[in-house]
Amino acid sequence: PTGLFTADQLTNTCGGTVTVTSTTIALTGGTLASGASCTISLNVFANGQATGNVINTTGPVTTNQTPPGGPATATIFLGNP
Repeated sequence: PTGLFTADQLTNTCGGTVTVTSTTIALTGGTLASGASCTISLNVFANGQATGNVINTTGPVTTNQTPPGGPATATIFLGNP
């Protein structure tokens, strides 16, 4: 969402390569068994423009094995709890 920027402490349990820009987190070359899941996580910081609950939505998940999956969403709270 607008007002966030990526930082540090990237972890990846998906294999492949994760690339991070100011607006995108992308995984290429990851491999999962059928029905498996994986996690990519990293710290993000707010620049003061966004506060409260913000919603982050991915693009469609694509693969060379099956049709594309739908997008995923996550709600992130910015501010003091």
